[in-house]
Amino acid sequence: MNDSIDLQVSHSLELLGALKRTVADFTKREEALLRDARNRGYQLNRKHHEASAALEKSIATAIAAVEHEFAQEGGRIRANYEHRRAWIERAHSTLSRTLPERARAARGSIVGRLQMEKLGAEKRMSAGLQQADADFAEFASRLDEQRGLLTGLRRRAAQCFSGYGVFGKMLAPAGKSEETQRKSHPVLLAEMTQHLAAANDAIREFRTFSLPKFFAALHPALIIPIIAFGTGAAATMLRPGGTLPCIIGGGLLLAAILALHAKGRKQAAPTAQTIADALKNAALSHDASAASATGFHASERKRAEEELEATKASIESRWSKAANIQTDFETEGAEKYSEQAPRALGKNKALMKPRFEAVEAVRDTKLSEINAEADSKRAELKTEQTAELEAMRSRDTEEWDVFNEAWRKIIEPLYRQVDAISSVTSQHFPAWNERYVDSWQPSLEFTPFVKFGRLETDLKVLAGGLPTQLALPGPAQLHIPACLALPARGSIIFESRESGGAALMGALNNIILRLLSTLPPGKIAFTILDPVGLGQNFAGIMHIADHEESVINRRIWTQPDQIEDRLTEINEHIEKVIQMYLRDEFATISEYNAHAGVVAEKYQFLVVADFPAGFSEASVKRLQSIAASGPRCGVFTLIHWDQRQANPDGLVPEDLRKSAIIVRGGQSGFAIEG
Repeated sequence: MNDSIDLQVSHSLELLGALKRTVADFTKREEALLRDARNRGYQLNRKHHEASAALEKSIATAIAAVEHEFAQEGGRIRANYEHRRAWIERAHSTLSRTLPERARAARGSIVGRLQMEKLGAEKRMSAGLQQADADFAEFASRLDEQRGLLTGLRRRAAQCFSGYGVFGKMLAPAGKSEETQRKSHPVLLAEMTQHLAAANDAIREFRTFSLPKFFAALHPALIIPIIAFGTGAAATMLRPGGTLPCIIGGGLLLAAILALHAKGRKQAAPTAQTIADALKNAALSHDASAASATGFHASERKRAEEELEATKASIESRWSKAANIQTDFETEGAEKYSEQAPRALGKNKALMKPRFEAVEAVRDTKLSEINAEADSKRAELKTEQTAELEAMRSRDTEEWDVFNEAWRKIIEPLYRQVDAISSVTSQHFPAWNERYVDSWQPSLEFTPFVKFGRLETDLKVLAGGLPTQLALPGPAQLHIPACLALPARGSIIFESRESGGAALMGALNNIILRLLSTLPPGKIAFTILDPVGLGQNFAGIMHIADHEESVINRRIWTQPDQIEDRLTEINEHIEKVIQMYLRDEFATISEYNAHAGVVAEKYQFLVVADFPAGFSEASVKRLQSIAASGPRCGVFTLIHWDQRQANPDGLVPEDLRKSAIIVRGGQSGFAIEG
C-alpha cells in the first residue's frame, strides 16, 4: 500500500473540512465579485443613459425649430388654396345654368348608339350558335370513332372468351354510374380512351395464354362428343372384353381435358376480369359523354339566344325612354356637376402638393443635416460607451481569471487527495462479490489500514451552497472511504439508541471479514462478546472455527462471568506484551513485529455487541483498560454501544472513546464524529 497517502478517518474528516471551508469561502468571495461587477455595470449604464438623454434633448430642440418654420410657410400655401376654391365654386354655378341646351344635343347621340348596340348583339349570337354547332359536330365525330373501337374490342374479347362461358358473361352491359354522370364530356371522352387502351393491352396479354387460346379454337361442347365417339370406335375395333378399358381411358382423357380447362380459366381469370372492367367502364364513359355533350350543346344554344333576348329587351327598354333622354341628361348632368365640383376642389387641393413638397424638401434637408450630426454624435457616444464597457469587461475578466486560478490551486489538490484515497482503497479493498472471492489470495504483507465504510456528503449542503461561476473538478456528491488505522486508530465504537440491528451487526461482521482478508494468515485473532444475541449476530463467523478455532478464541462468549474472564485474559496479554516485548525499546507492537519477523505477535480484536449488556463493574474497568493500553500492544476494540442502556458503575465514557473512531447512528444513517 502507498505509504504517502493518509487513509486515517481523521485525515478524511480534515479533508472534508478543508473542502467545506474552501467552497464556502470562494462562494462568499464570488458573491462579492459578482456584486461589485453589477454595481460597476449599473454606474456605467447610468452614466451612458444620462449622456444619451442630454444628446437626444438637444436634437429634439433643433428639430422643433425646423418644424415651426415649416408650419409658417404652410400657412401661406393654404391661403392661396382658399382663393382658388372660391373661383371653382363660381364656375360650377355657370355650368349648371347652361345644362338644358347641352341635354337636347345629347338625346340624338344616345338614340344612334342604341341602334348600333342592337346590331352588334345579333351578330354575336349568330357567331356563337355557329361555333357551338361546329364544336358539337367535331366532338360527335370523335365519340363515334371511339365507339367503333369499343365495338371492335368487344368482338375481340368475345372471341378470346369463346372457350369459357363464364368469361363471356363478364361482357354483359353495366348499369349507369352516378359518378360518371357528374363529369364533363371532354373528361369522359378522355377516360373512355384510357379504358379502351387498358382493354386492348389486357386482350393482347390474354392471347399469350396457351390454354385459353386452345379452348377458344376447340369449344368444350365439341370435346365430349368427340371423346365419346372415339371411345366407342375403339371398343368396336378391339376384341370382346376391350370395352371397359376404352371407357376408362376415355374418362381419364376427359378428366385431363377438364383439368386443363380449369387450369386455363384460373390462369386467365384476372386478365379476363381486367378486360371486362375496362370495356364496361369504356361503355359507361361513352354513354355519359354522349349525353353530356348533347346537353352541353343545347345549353350553349339556349344561353346565346337568351343573351340576345336580354340585350334586345334592355335596348327596347332604353329606347322606350328616349323621350326622357333630355330630362335624364339634365338630371345626370346635374349629378355630374355635383360630382365635378368636389373633384375640382380636390384638384385644387392637390395643387398644393408640389408647394408643400418644396417646403417639405427644405425641411427634410435641414432635418437630415440635424439627424446626420446627431448620428455622428451618437456614434461618438457609442464608441466612448463601448470602450468603457470593454475596459470594464477586461477588468472583470482579469479579476475572474485570478479568482479562478486561486480556486483551482486550492480545490484541485483537495479533490486529488479524495481521488487518491478512493483509488488506493478500491485497489486494496474491492467490493464483496464472487469474482473477488474466487480470485482472493492471502496477503503476505501487513496492511496498516482496513476499510470499514465510506464518508458520504453533498458538498453543496456541507458548505451551504456552491459557486455559480466556478467549476468543481469533480462531483459535488463525495464518497471518501473510511479506514481503521493500525495501530493509531484501529478501534471503533458504533453508538446507537437501539439494539444491534442488521445494519450495525453487518458493519461489525464486515470489519471482521475485511481484517481476515487483508492481514497475513495467523497474524490476527478475535474475541467476540454477544450477551444479547447469544452469538446469533456473528453466526456466520463461526464457520471459521471449523478450520481454526483459535482465530475466534474458541467460541462466541455471552455470559457475564465469561465476559469478565475473556477481558481478564486480554488484560494479561497486554501486560505480557508491554513487559516482555515492548519494554522501553518499541513504542508499538507494529515496531516490534517489524523487528521480530516470523515470531511477530498477533493482532487481537475484541468485538462487543450491545454494550454494556452483560458487563459488570469489573468488566467495565477491564474494558476501559484495554481501550487505553490495547492499541499500543496490538489489541483493538470493535464495539456496538446501545445508548438506551444505563451506564454501569465505574464507566468513564470519554476514556472508552478516546482512542477509537466514533460512529453515531440515527434516523438518517450513520455519522462519523470529527
